[in-house]
Amino acid sequence: GKGLLITTEARPNAQNHITDMDETIDRLQQAQQQQEELTDLARQYSAHLSQQTPNAVHQTLKQDNSAIQGTPSHEPTVFPELNEPHLVLSGAAGIAFSTPQSTHISSGEHMALTSGKDTSIAVGKSLFVTVKEGLSVFVHKLGIRLVAASGHVTIEAQNDAMLLEAAKDFNITSTADTIHITAKNKVLVNGGGSFTEWSANGIKSGTKGTWTEHAAAHTSLGPLSRPV
Repeated sequence: GKGLLITTEARPNAQNHITDMDETIDRLQQAQQQQEELTDLARQYSAHLSQQTPNAVHQTLKQDNSAIQGTPSHEPTVFPELNEPHLVLSGAAGIAFSTPQSTHISSGEHMALTSGKDTSIAVGKSLFVTVKEGLSVFVHKLGIRLVAASGHVTIEAQNDAMLLEAAKDFNITSTADTIHITAKNKVLVNGGGSFTEWSANGIKSGTKGTWTEHAAAHTSLGPLSRPV
């Protein structure tokens, strides 16, 4: 082989050759399969911005796993594993990294992280995520929850549209103050075909059904507007 294997997998009585790593290869192949299965699930819900990016990652994982597994040889002195100069770390009970200073992980191409159960990230100060092209997040079962105990929650689409969609009820609530809905050109509210349209030209409303109003009094005053 051309690479290096560092492992804590037991080989009693020095069984098998020095680069034997069946357990490690099995885990890597299971991780590759999990990546592909969850990506296919996300595709069913149109969750990915690009269909090509996950494919490129999966292809790289497949190629790397194949190179690590190697090609069987009939030569007794030629070990099949590590066709390419990979560094393979395998911990039978786990792998721990620790430093009192900083850690930098760099990949010139793709990076894939796979966990069979939970993944936890704990940050003492701030978490910065900077993406040059697209970001997609997909959850299959239990939903997404974002909570800010203090400070604003700001979501912006600075150069394009923002789309918010729900299959069932869509609730907007201010528990202690006011809800402001502002548009520079027009606000259109449409419910079942009945609508109200607000713009600088005026207010237009329409319905094919019955319009019912309840008020203690109705008052019409002169023109009034607020700056946008």
